[in-house]
Amino acid sequence: RPVRRGWGLPVIVESLFQWSGFILGKAKESHLGCGAACTYSLREPALSKRLLVRKVGALTADNPGKIATANIGCHLHIQSGCQTPVHHWIDLLDQAISDT
Repeated sequence: RPVRRGWGLPVIVESLFQWSGFILGKAKESHLGCGAACTYSLREPALSKRLLVRKVGALTADNPGKIATANIGCHLHIQSGCQTPVHHWIDLLDQAISDT
């Protein structure tokens, strides 16, 4: 279950993912946002789009099966810019636990 993440997860959450059978990858430029912050994507659409393209490129560089995020705004924005499924990390863990 390869998963790409773009944020700094606490060690306990990473441990839960690994325990659940996920293979975690770390995105390049994980410090950069996706361009969806608050009303940013509405007030600065061109810049928001450039940030989205850059973020999606970093998250999908090695073709992960899924992308995990903790932020619903990022979830919707990133999903709008890529083909790789984007999930909230809690949903991924819930599914993994339910499958066992």
